[in-house]
Amino acid sequence: MAKFAIRHSPMSRNPPLGASVGGGNDEKFVASYTGALAAHASSTRIRIMSALQVTGIDHVTLVVGDLERSRRFYCDLLGMRVVERPGFNFPGSWFQIGNQQIHLIQAHEGSAPAGFPAPAEYVRPGRTFHYAFELADATIVPDILKAHGVEMKGEPRHRPDGCLQVFCMDPDGHVVEVFSRPSA
Repeated sequence: MAKFAIRHSPMSRNPPLGASVGGGNDEKFVASYTGALAAHASSTRIRIMSALQVTGIDHVTLVVGDLERSRRFYCDLLGMRVVERPGFNFPGSWFQIGNQQIHLIQAHEGSAPAGFPAPAEYVRPGRTFHYAFELADATIVPDILKAHGVEMKGEPRHRPDGCLQVFCMDPDGHVVEVFSRPSA
């Protein structure tokens, strides 16, 4: 069961976690308190905090069959840049765009196999394992992908929020989404 910390606000009428609540059974109180809190979270000044408080996604790691072929896709086509990689005892490359990175591991005896981590029938746009890159205008993406011989998965489509999505395959068959937000 996940554990949460409850932060008390001076504006709240509710006692902070750890305060005596009269019955001596603080665990039952916290369980009912957090249940009631979930039902009224938007109208209360008490926040339920996750146990770890992650601050972002740093990187995605992919196992690939050919580092140079993957470098051409991620750097030459998508515009990522090569960044220094620590001296691991296996081959790989790191690429960066903004604050995010893609870490590539060259397939070897001690790694997972290169490529998409599911059976071929699950390699499709959208509702499958994929990662997305944002750009200013996704309408240009299909022509550029085709010119570079990159396999698209399906046709460009709009999400319900108006973002235009284009799905393709990296050289090892990982599903990649490239999208743009609607113009203001």
